[in-house]
Amino acid sequence: MAPAPFLYISGYPGVGKLTVANELSKLLPNAKVLDNHTIINPAATLWEEHMPEYDSLCDHIRQGLLNSIATSPSLNDVTLVFTDVQPDNDWGITIVNEYLQAAETRDCLFISIILECTAEENCHRMMTDGRGKHKLRDQNELLHLRECQPLHRFGIDEELVLNTTDLPAYHAARKIVEFMRRVVPKEDTELVFGDLV
Repeated sequence: MAPAPFLYISGYPGVGKLTVANELSKLLPNAKVLDNHTIINPAATLWEEHMPEYDSLCDHIRQGLLNSIATSPSLNDVTLVFTDVQPDNDWGITIVNEYLQAAETRDCLFISIILECTAEENCHRMMTDGRGKHKLRDQNELLHLRECQPLHRFGIDEELVLNTTDLPAYHAARKIVEFMRRVVPKEDTELVFGDLV
């Protein structure tokens, strides 16, 4: 039996990645959510985004975290749910490849989920009160990102693109679980899903 999978949830800021990830963690019996802001927030507390020190600290935190997870047998039965947003450019590809490499080192399945919604709904969601301190709230910047920086897609069989415009987070999580049931090897289903119906 392989270790539990990596579930990599991607989408533009405000699309609902963390909300859906938290709903997934309620459905999967042994899942832990690692939001991209776990990595970003320490750096954002000290420096402005994309200052050399900011990027360096984010890289060190992410690489150290992924290395620890990939080489820790005590986490083999834990489904790791990551949230992230990376553009389909050299910089973004370098970062997503770190997640792929960690999954390879761990010898586990890597599942990609891309959350989408309309620009109007995305702008509405990013202005909700529950968004964290260091999260993007500038609608013009969001619209620029959506127009000029397409998200990285892995192009693998274990990838689901899910439009959540009219889909509550709980239902999105259920659809992701349905997809996972199709791609997780049969011998690993009890480890990943437990008694989940």
